[in-house]
Amino acid sequence: MKKLKLQSNSSALLYIQILKITVLVILYLLVSMFSLSAQTPRKKSGADGQLIKPLKVGDSIPESLWDLPINIVNGPSKSDSFKLRQFLNKKLIIIDFWATWCSPCIRSIQKLDSLQPIFKDNLAVFATSYEDRDRVNAFLKKQGIKLFSGTKTEYLKQYFPHKMIPHQVWIKNGKIIAITDGSDATGENIQRALTDDSFKLATKDDRLDYSRSRYLTDFIDTADINSFTVSTFSSGQDGLGSIISQKILQDKIFVNYINADPISMFLHTLQQPSNKTIITHKKLLQIDKLHGLEAMFCYQLISKDTARSHWVRQVLNDLSLQFDVKIERKLLRKECIVISKVKDNNSKESISSTGHPQDFQDFVQQLNFSIRWKMDQPLFIDESGFTDKVTMPYYKNLQFDLEKLNLVLRPYGLIASKKKRKIDMIVLADNNTAER
Repeated sequence: MKKLKLQSNSSALLYIQILKITVLVILYLLVSMFSLSAQTPRKKSGADGQLIKPLKVGDSIPESLWDLPINIVNGPSKSDSFKLRQFLNKKLIIIDFWATWCSPCIRSIQKLDSLQPIFKDNLAVFATSYEDRDRVNAFLKKQGIKLFSGTKTEYLKQYFPHKMIPHQVWIKNGKIIAITDGSDATGENIQRALTDDSFKLATKDDRLDYSRSRYLTDFIDTADINSFTVSTFSSGQDGLGSIISQKILQDKIFVNYINADPISMFLHTLQQPSNKTIITHKKLLQIDKLHGLEAMFCYQLISKDTARSHWVRQVLNDLSLQFDVKIERKLLRKECIVISKVKDNNSKESISSTGHPQDFQDFVQQLNFSIRWKMDQPLFIDESGFTDKVTMPYYKNLQFDLEKLNLVLRPYGLIASKKKRKIDMIVLADNNTAER
């Protein structure tokens, strides 16, 4: 009996020891997991590893954002660092996401730069770009913009998610009162925002899930589109931005014309300069006079055959069917602006100091450039044989002013004059009335 009791006590002691060891192992594992979790930042987290919540209209700006150090250029002091908290004494703050390559952004930041001194006691504009400091700084200096700008601030997208720029966030009394594109940043709206607590603007609503490598029908109402084979065509769609691209992904070509005008679709596919194109098609000319989304269409082609000859033929066929267009190539006699050398040039005029040195052929190419087709856009032909570098003013100021063009050409012994030349032209005509 005594022996049996001793064995029972030994078993109990062994069980207690095992239980203690098990508890210690569990505690160790829990502590280790907590330590690892605390040291590993979460996806879309700040420097302290805390999850960043995307902000919307009505939300308050978190303390972490007020105190976030941001690298800036073109600042009022020698410091390259800035915090939004420095603007807390202003009644209204506008954060402007922009880029040097974005035309609407440039127009918007120029407008904000002119409005800032008007409302200087009540308004603070903070421009910010994802681009590097040298590029942003050089652009601001060249344009004479006095606003300073954040650089390499992709991380701010976590607070203010967006797809398109300009993207502007209006902050009053520490709260977001509006999220807009650049068109709403006017003196009238700023004045109303400062004085009227009930002031509201339409919220810019980007489709954050949009991807060029997905089917366009994932983002639009398929009941309202004309769809054939692997092509999708629709009217202009709000919230998708404006994109023209061709990209090979997953062994397929994705051709995207998103919110583009039909003439640009044709010319981009044909790789045809707009000033070597004649439009006689009535519907295309009518659409060209419209504004906004009324003048825009969306088209996507997805093809396993990535050869350019294939997808170009398919796109042109789809567009021609959709708009009933006949494409013709003709050799036509057209009035051009021909640049030639001046005979016995003795000009002693000084070369323009504005602009930057460039190859003369690049300058002529700029003169022929246009973002969109224009009926009266001149065609420039270089017959001078001139090969030196030139310093020229902004080309857009010269395209439609022959007198100004000759003023900057004269010091180089060059002259521009109107002459007729035979030019290989593309004609987009009505399918039933095009000349044969």
